[in-house]
Amino acid sequence: MAPYQNKNSLPNLTTLPGRLSVCVEKAGGKRSLAAKAICSEAQLFRYLNGESDMPLERLLRIANSVDIDPAWLATGLESKPTTKQKPEFRPALMQFTSRVLDEMLLEYQRPMAPRLKSQLLTLIYEALRHEEVVMGKEDYPNKFRMLEILTFFEPFKTEELLQTYHEVMGQLEYGQIDPDQHQLLSVFCNLVSKGWEHYYNSYVGEVYFERIGYDLLDEAQAELHTWVSMALQATGKPDVRWLDLGCGNGRHLAFLRKFYPKMQLKGVEPSVQGVELCNKLEQQGKLPEGAVVKGDAQQIPLADESMDVVFARHCLQFVPYLPGSGLGMEKVLSELYRVLSTGGMLYLRSPSHIGSYRRYACFWQVFDVNQLREVVEKAGFTVVSCHDDGRASDNAGGKLADCSSYVDTAFTLVLRKK
Repeated sequence: MAPYQNKNSLPNLTTLPGRLSVCVEKAGGKRSLAAKAICSEAQLFRYLNGESDMPLERLLRIANSVDIDPAWLATGLESKPTTKQKPEFRPALMQFTSRVLDEMLLEYQRPMAPRLKSQLLTLIYEALRHEEVVMGKEDYPNKFRMLEILTFFEPFKTEELLQTYHEVMGQLEYGQIDPDQHQLLSVFCNLVSKGWEHYYNSYVGEVYFERIGYDLLDEAQAELHTWVSMALQATGKPDVRWLDLGCGNGRHLAFLRKFYPKMQLKGVEPSVQGVELCNKLEQQGKLPEGAVVKGDAQQIPLADESMDVVFARHCLQFVPYLPGSGLGMEKVLSELYRVLSTGGMLYLRSPSHIGSYRRYACFWQVFDVNQLREVVEKAGFTVVSCHDDGRASDNAGGKLADCSSYVDTAFTLVLRKK
């Protein structure tokens, strides 16, 4: 039991009782804080000694009564210097998120330690509140959206991992990224990768793969024919080596196999479920044997200069852009440059927006096309063409997940390795 820290001792701010003692001091004593927070002194004393868990409503009331950030009181995350203001606290969203989170944990039998749950709740709330500000409207996630979020965060097994994700999120949105914090940023990138891998290996991933199916819309078929024609012209050979990065269930590769049997096709897919679906296509003779391997875009399991073309359709938005770190998207572009032959082509399609932004309840980012052009050129690529593709949320795409309410358009960059 952690004893209550009196005013003559230094509070341990890594614990909730320690942070509560700060509230006591700020309120002018236990009696004053109990009155402000409409709480009995006896109950407050039990909180201060760690003898009972504090309900969310009580935590919010205590924090608001002494003008302390509820997120800090719940998790102890330190404030960072900011370049823009955090959005105003919205109690209704916090209460809604808390209720739905409790319901989902109970329904899907996912027990969680109180402190870990408190930290996860704060993180989800701040991520959703950020999305509300980006979209300019209040929003309440439905149960399936909350299941998606829980699935993404499930690999974050410890308070330390949640805190790392939360800290980098705060730096990206309200401060500045320090590229020299290599270990911190590396853990963040790994968490994002693990979150999405788990997402697509889970029930929500199964729903996604069932929804997209294997048939390509006429628009997507025409797009592939155009790109293959460009690739054949650029390389001058019919057996062009083609990599589908983040190939999902293999539907684009199967289409190419049907119409261009001489092409040497490879796919890299991070999810086990996606690879298994591709294996079924192999068994049906719709893909070459061993065409698809499990792998991460930040460490592509292929030899240097082993590909003539990389097809990267709706996959870069799932990798963090951390300028100057050499991690995340910079690492992916470095890997793509490595596996491409000299003069090789990269077809990059991504959701577009006027000005870039990110969401964190399932990490996802949207780029301004000019920003992305600058990034790929720094990676050594030459921009051959860039054009707006219109709708981003059609059934022709790759792993867009549930993004139709976030973006309306996409753009394509055709790049060449120097």
